[in-house]
Amino acid sequence: MIVTLHTQGLQTLAQVRAFVSGSEPISFTLADRHAAYDWMADTLKQSG
Repeated sequence: MIVTLHTQGLQTLAQVRAFVSGSEPISFTLADRHAAYDWMADTLKQSG
């Protein structure tokens, strides 16, 4: 299963918090810690 989060519209920390608090729980697995950090960095760069 591939999940794509469209986070490009999230511009502020408040918007990220609202998105996370309003989302249904999800579970996903990344290959390793480095992949998780890369994903998080890419997501935060897109919203900044």
